[in-house]
Amino acid sequence: MDSFLTLPLDSGAAIAFVKLQLEQSGFHVSLAFDIDSSCASFADDVCPHTHEKECRCELTILQISNRKLHTLPLMLHSLDRETELSIPDPQLLDSPELAHSVQAALASKEPIGDFNLS
Repeated sequence: MDSFLTLPLDSGAAIAFVKLQLEQSGFHVSLAFDIDSSCASFADDVCPHTHEKECRCELTILQISNRKLHTLPLMLHSLDRETELSIPDPQLLDSPELAHSVQAALASKEPIGDFNLS
């Protein structure tokens, strides 16, 4: 699952930005999963981003739905002040069009103002 967008925001600010943008575009957004420490590498227990033994990554899954009640998970993977956004393979979802609409809604906006709430 490759990221489609990287935001220059920490986890809390990225969640606020994504939620605002998607809700303004007519989507419903709810928090499905949030963990403060989530190493992406299970095999060697070393952070794939910093290559350090202690992984400081944060993982959040937002459940996105549209008016037709199609849903998809949006993964936010954060480290410090950078958050990568990704969606599972759109062809595996019940509505590939929803994935494309979410990507378009987020890609068309850039964080303006102070979304770094922490």
